Amino acid sequence: MGYPERLRSRRRTSAAGLASRLRLAAGLAVLGLWLAAGCSKQQLTVQGQPEASCSRYRLDAAQQLFQAARANLVRYYKERGLATLNAAYSLAGDAIQAARATRTCFDFDSQARSQALSVVRAGRLLRTVAYATMRDPGEQTLMTLLQDGYGDAFAGRDID
Repeated sequence: MGYPERLRSRRRTSAAGLASRLRLAAGLAVLGLWLAAGCSKQQLTVQGQPEASCSRYRLDAAQQLFQAARANLVRYYKERGLATLNAAYSLAGDAIQAARATRTCFDFDSQARSQALSVVRAGRLLRTVAYATMRDPGEQTLMTLLQDGYGDAFAGRDID
C-alpha cells in the first residue's frame, strides 16, 4: 500500500536506510561480543595484568579508607589532636559507604559480600571508639571543673 502522502517526504531514501541498518547490525554485533567477553572469568588488559573488577576496586578503596581511619585514630592517641579524631571518624564512615557501594556491582558475589561485611563491621567499631572518645564529659565532671576553676567567685553561694 505504501506510506501516506504526508509521511512520504519524511521517509528515508534507500541509501540512508541501508546505512542505518548497517549501523544497527554493527552495534548489535559489538554488544554481542561485549556480552560474550564479559562472561569470561578474567579479562586481560593490554599489559597482561588482570583488570580489577568493580567490586574489587571498591573494596580496595574501602580498605584504604579504613586503614587511613585507623592510622588517624592511632595518631590521635599519640598526639591528642582533635582534628585527627574527627578525621578518623569521617574516614571510617567513608569506608563503610565505599564497602556498601559494592552491592551495586555486577560482579558482587559471596566472597565480595563477606569482605564488604568485614570492612563495614570494622568501620562501625572504629566509629564507635572514635565517637566514645570525642564525647563531652558528664554534667558532674563539668560542675567539678567549674567549682575548681571558679570556686572563689562562688564562695558562700549554693551552686549545686
